[in-house]
Order: sequence, then C-alpha cells, then structure tokens
Amino acid sequence: MKSKLRWRHYCDYCSKSGGQRPTMEKHEAHCTLNPERGCRMCEAAGLEQQPVADLIEALGDGDEEGMKVLCGKAQGCPACMLAAIRQSGLRYRDVTFTDAEGTFLAFDFRREAEGFWIRRNEEAVRSWMK
Repeated sequence: MKSKLRWRHYCDYCSKSGGQRPTMEKHEAHCTLNPERGCRMCEAAGLEQQPVADLIEALGDGDEEGMKVLCGKAQGCPACMLAAIRQSGLRYRDVTFTDAEGTFLAFDFRREAEGFWIRRNEEAVRSWMK
C-alpha cells in the first residue's frame, strides 16, 4: 500500500482551493472578495484602480442608478464592479439595470468583460491609426 500526503491551499476570502501554493497566492491577491485586491483588468487596460470601499459606496443598494455610478467610478472595469457587488453583500444576479435598448438585465460579468475588451481594443486601434 502507498500513502501520499497532498497539500491543499485555500483562499482566505472565498472557497477556492488548489494544489499549488503559488497559484493560490496569486488568486488570493486578486480575489474579488479580497478588500485589498489588485485588479489585473485595470492594470492591463492602463486604468487607475479605485479602492473597493469607494466602489461599494458608489453602488449603494444595487439599483440602476447605483450601477451607473459604480460603472463610472470603476471606469467601466467589470472585475472592479464584480468585486464591489460581491463585497457589498448583494448577489450579483440581483443587481439589475437596463441596457441601451431598455432591456432589463442582471449584472453579467462575462458580457461586461467582453464589451470592456472590445472597447479597449477599438480605442487602441484608433490610437495606432492616427
């Protein structure tokens, strides 16, 4: 019989776990439930990250007006918006708003991230073309 000890490393903020310590340390530094998180999307897009406490305050009770203020304060960064929603105690599916066509939507991180990168890439192409 063989016995092996396998270490599991757990995030201090969420329920994620992993077998490799460096991977979990990297996750924990950027976890959306970490109040002192570093935002990789802001860094990659060249934005100045706002403190999560300020974003939570901007969100308010998660109504449409709060989402507009949050989006402006977060400079459109979906990861920062998600962090504010999660740390506010609201469930991100309960935070709702209407889109340009007037459709009532719940916050969808994947859709927001896709739109964020499309806009950033279009801006980069426009600046290169000048």
